[in-house]
Amino acid sequence: MAAKPDLRYGSTNLERRNAMQPQAAPIRNNHLQIVVAEGKVTLQDLHAALDKAIQVVAGHCNCGLTGFDVSFLRGNPAQRAPYLLREPEYQDPFRSTLDRQGEVAQMATTTQCLDSVSIARVAIGATYEGRDRALLERMLPLVDYVEVTLETISEVHDGQISLNDEIMAELKNLGKAAKIIVHGVGLSIGSHDGCSPTYLQLLDDFLDQIDVQWHSEHLGYTKVDGQHLGIMLAMPKTQEALDMVCERVRAIQERYKLPFLLENIVHVIPDFPGEYSEAGFLNAVTEQTGCGLILDVYNLECDAHNQAFDIPAFLRELDLTSVREMHVACGVEHNGFLLDVHSQLTRASTVELAQRVLRSAPPSDRVVIYEFMPEAVPGLGRDAIAGELARLRAAFN
Repeated sequence: MAAKPDLRYGSTNLERRNAMQPQAAPIRNNHLQIVVAEGKVTLQDLHAALDKAIQVVAGHCNCGLTGFDVSFLRGNPAQRAPYLLREPEYQDPFRSTLDRQGEVAQMATTTQCLDSVSIARVAIGATYEGRDRALLERMLPLVDYVEVTLETISEVHDGQISLNDEIMAELKNLGKAAKIIVHGVGLSIGSHDGCSPTYLQLLDDFLDQIDVQWHSEHLGYTKVDGQHLGIMLAMPKTQEALDMVCERVRAIQERYKLPFLLENIVHVIPDFPGEYSEAGFLNAVTEQTGCGLILDVYNLECDAHNQAFDIPAFLRELDLTSVREMHVACGVEHNGFLLDVHSQLTRASTVELAQRVLRSAPPSDRVVIYEFMPEAVPGLGRDAIAGELARLRAAFN
């Protein structure tokens, strides 16, 4: 897909969007080590860590950190720099800090304090596909973000697909009640013959009318040789596939000048042999393009159930600093196969897995989205959906 200049916005919007782009790269995801003489961490030490993390470093304001870790090391501050900033080494996300080969001198009395500064704010969001004002009114007091799927809010007239005017008016009227993010299904970024021009046109039209925080798509493909499969399949984890998807991600980033995220999908069939593991492929995409990730933890549970996927090994390898958004949902089991059909309230295991990931990830503001299909609303009920959102807000904050 060839990149095109972003000429669709007026000068005011274009200037604002350009201003949102980073002008200088801040120090990101650093590990701050504080040397303390007695192996005892005080509140003053914690304040010093925060002050150091946001100070101006190398000419750049470090308040743009996506997150930082803090370690308190026993030693003599007079002989060692009391504050040491370094890039974090990889750590097993499911190994406690007490097991890290003695690197961190963490006292039992300070565990609660360290936990409190290691988890950043988690916002809550939910899908909304329009035409249900009663549901929207129940959701808005409980969510920070509304996730919109363009294909679901579109309609076909005379063979042409376009966004539904009534739903677009609803979304425009949200104002400051919730921020909007776009989550695609039909881009088919993994198709060998290119991304879907129809989806790109829908996205163009949507962004002409509504401001969004970021947009995203599934890392997979839904068509082959122009023919829709009726299902989404995972990409092979080969170097050729990696090069192709990275080129397309860069073109999308250039076209829209907005943060772009990719989501891990359910593997309905076993993976084609390739040079990369699942996590290794995602890491390579984010490293080469700078795009973010959506981590759908229910998709991981489906793969574990259906394909004996090793979730702990995957999470140990995955660079969690790239995860900006997480999805929780629940489907159904059919003939022993767990389906990614968003039609139920989340299971306790799904929420616990998401919490586990967040505790393991470097501190950064993230969004947890509860996904459900509009067809599931009558069966679930608006009260149950509102209750679920309240439960998730309590679970993650």
